Amino acid sequence: MKIAVCGKGGSGKSTFTALLAKEFASRGIKVLVVDSDESNYGLHLQLGLPLPESLTDYMGGKGKVMEYLAGGPQNMPALFHGDFRISDIPTAYYSEKNGIRLMTPGKIQQANEACACAFAAILGQFLEVLHLEKDEIVIMDMEAGTEHFGRGTDNAADIIVMVVDPSMESLKLSGRVAEMSRSIDKNPALF
Repeated sequence: MKIAVCGKGGSGKSTFTALLAKEFASRGIKVLVVDSDESNYGLHLQLGLPLPESLTDYMGGKGKVMEYLAGGPQNMPALFHGDFRISDIPTAYYSEKNGIRLMTPGKIQQANEACACAFAAILGQFLEVLHLEKDEIVIMDMEAGTEHFGRGTDNAADIIVMVVDPSMESLKLSGRVAEMSRSIDKNPALF
């Protein structure tokens, strides 16, 4: 199962993701947490793990992926082939502890480095070909807002979880997330 955790900034997405991952791991389920929030640097700390190298670096780096995207996302070549499994992720590109693996498509590292489109493209392809065994689960901590829907990252999710805080902005966003989730045949869950 692939779970996308979304919501507005500061609503508790990363905390929810970390707690959910720990709960699944305590039940003997192998968990892959995908830190797909390119501007948040705290999830790995909540999991007690070092931040691994980015999956985008594994694919040649952000510059190379941006070259692929220059012709439009639809023209980007397939970078993953066949069924890709969690066990196929090279060791430099994940960290692991207590049954939880953490990976990231990438993080914004410096000013003026350009958008995070490369990270989303890599993650979208990865999730589409990722084959899970019965005892495996993926939990994706998405960036704040709805851009991940626009990028198509949520298309490979089985469940979309919306973390809601007690604010009007969060409630309005939850309605929009519910509409977008249904538009890609996903049933949203609110927490």
